Amino acid sequence: MGPERTQDSTGWCYAFAATALVQELYCRGKSPACRFDSTQDDRLSVLDLMKIGNLGRGGLISGGHSDEMLDRMASEKKLALETCAPFAPVLNHQQIVNLRTQTPEWAQKIRDANTQILAHDQSRDCEISIATKLKKELGLSLAVGDILQALQKANISIVYSDLLVPKDCEAKRVRLPDLKPQKLQYASLSDTKAKITELLDKKRPMVVNLCSIPPNEAHPSVDPRFDTQCGGHALVLRGSRQKCCGNQACQTEYQVFDSGGVFNSHELSPGNWVNESVIMERLVRKKTVQTDNINLVWLE
Repeated sequence: MGPERTQDSTGWCYAFAATALVQELYCRGKSPACRFDSTQDDRLSVLDLMKIGNLGRGGLISGGHSDEMLDRMASEKKLALETCAPFAPVLNHQQIVNLRTQTPEWAQKIRDANTQILAHDQSRDCEISIATKLKKELGLSLAVGDILQALQKANISIVYSDLLVPKDCEAKRVRLPDLKPQKLQYASLSDTKAKITELLDKKRPMVVNLCSIPPNEAHPSVDPRFDTQCGGHALVLRGSRQKCCGNQACQTEYQVFDSGGVFNSHELSPGNWVNESVIMERLVRKKTVQTDNINLVWLE
């Protein structure tokens, strides 16, 4: 599945989870074998997935659905690698600079440059200077002319996408294995648990949609734009085990691949193991608070 990655509060957990699921299949049949180091990086690009997967909704956007991302990958059959469309320019500039809007540094820099260009009151030399400054500050690989072209678009999500996923990535996309996404929705807790057990017994990881906010921190929202009771989140369950202690009844634990760091130190054991009861409580609360009724997504 590759090294665990952080999406650092971008709201892109759905794409990280979908990419992690496909990464395992991609690496399973690859020859030579996948490597994730300074000499070879076979990680699939989350940013390229968002560019092709959110095409109808505008590029890089916060909040989405892993099943839609998987359907898009199954259709496209190709995806760029991390080396072509790296997440680093986002991850290295993720500090929040606008507390009111919770806008991170990388997005604010792009927004400011986009606003300046769209004002149409800059000379050509000034526009080139704005694009050059952005390239240097964010470490973008694009040529200045391509950056300037991207900044002239009105849809900011597409601006993000054009700047962070170079055009030549399309020609460099690697072929993916045949994907057959499946999902479980509108299911009871017992049916969900049974399906999780069935899939993990077959060594098939899955995306689970649950709450990111612990139950003791959840409270009714005073602003309908924000969900502070749940905070919908997608992560991958990749394994299970029985943890037994003395004469006490054994308990089931799930191994998670989580881009959001949503479990505290009391919930997360070394090796990224989380008790089944924690997962189930958050899954049930997700179904109660939010209308999205997709419980699990996996690949056949």
